[in-house]
Amino acid sequence: MTRAGVAPRLGVPDAVLWLSAAAGVGTLVVPAARPYTAPLLVAGVVVVAATAWPTLRPPVRRTVLAMMLAGAALCLVAGARWSDVSAAFATMCGVFSFVAVVRLLELPMLRRGYHTAIAEFTLVRLRRTRAVWSAATLTYLLSLALSFGGVALAYRSVRAMDSAADEAGSAGVVCRAFIAANLVTPLSPPLAVVLTLTGLTWTGFLPYALALGLVAAMLVPLGPVPRARALPAPRPERGRLAAGFAAMIGCVVVVLVVLEMVTPLSHPAATMTAVLLVVPLWERGTRLPARAVALARSEAGSWREQFLLFGAGGFVVAAAGRWTADGAVGRLLDAAGLPAWALLAGGALAITVLGLAGLYPLTTLIVVTTVLAPLGTGAWPALVAAAALVGTMAAFVLSPLSGLTLLVSALSGRSAVHIGLRWNLPFGLALLGAGGAAIGLFAAVT
Repeated sequence: MTRAGVAPRLGVPDAVLWLSAAAGVGTLVVPAARPYTAPLLVAGVVVVAATAWPTLRPPVRRTVLAMMLAGAALCLVAGARWSDVSAAFATMCGVFSFVAVVRLLELPMLRRGYHTAIAEFTLVRLRRTRAVWSAATLTYLLSLALSFGGVALAYRSVRAMDSAADEAGSAGVVCRAFIAANLVTPLSPPLAVVLTLTGLTWTGFLPYALALGLVAAMLVPLGPVPRARALPAPRPERGRLAAGFAAMIGCVVVVLVVLEMVTPLSHPAATMTAVLLVVPLWERGTRLPARAVALARSEAGSWREQFLLFGAGGFVVAAAGRWTADGAVGRLLDAAGLPAWALLAGGALAITVLGLAGLYPLTTLIVVTTVLAPLGTGAWPALVAAAALVGTMAAFVLSPLSGLTLLVSALSGRSAVHIGLRWNLPFGLALLGAGGAAIGLFAAVT
């Protein structure tokens, strides 16, 4: 809101951004529309980049520019066609659309005070155990909305409810629990990406997701831990609000599972449909559109950055898709004679290393999954998805340039380098090692 109390108007870059997001939704829900929407999405990314460039933070500018230049060069080397490029941009913008729709789950959280209720209820009820598990459970519940806005709510709630907690403990555990949640929940953008590229559903991938989530949950205590203090008993209405939030999420998941079982919709399309069906009903329909527009306007800068980070990876994805389609990557890997576990471990490690080098983790997630998924049958696609997720989550939690560490840096006032490479280093390395070893072992015995 401005000082006059009027929401700011949407400018050219934001109008183009939301038109592109609408086209991205159409691409995910109706794949046959891709030849018509893809050129519009390429143009949308270019227009938003040209008109919103001065508003981007310097790290985001560098990342977007590096991905566009490197990706364009790779497309020339790979001989990618216009159809390859436009299809890749459509995929990336479709992922952004998924994120935008899932963010609607934050509206009832903000309006009804779910986040503060869950903070109070969880921290008090679980105080008898280690404080880290209280904060981890809280963050997991809030992160079911799975956006960086959910991270901000979780962090502020932990700080508000436990003022004795040190900054490193609060910020570190929020990062680690957010990563653990992304491995399991069907509302996770990285999970939606790998399921789309491998042709899997969330229900089919669930055993692997639960195994990864269990490994990550066991590792959450690695790193700074919030100090515990005595808290009063939670007020009864807080428990009812927390139960209401759980019921809303449960409805979304139930509708999602039904859609995946009875329709040919992809996982992102089914998830967006479930959110758009449940949340307006939960909010009784009338106030949701206005609040959604207000939320989009108030966070316009963040949306521009996310849209460009997704879109800029289109060139890289197009080059990887062309190499895969031509069989060049398959022939190279066959010549190397690498065993299955080495391919999976190498893919996860590559995502993490490239994320530390500044490449957006979701872009390398798409590239690695695009390259490795067609190379096997049976359980192979699920193993590729699991390995790619582990590498991506390690990159998000370790890289000083990831959205997660940049957000927590802004909230805590500490540098992103300090958060990623000091507070989160033990957890990130352990997740990459333990998760990679478990996936490689499974690949070796199957």
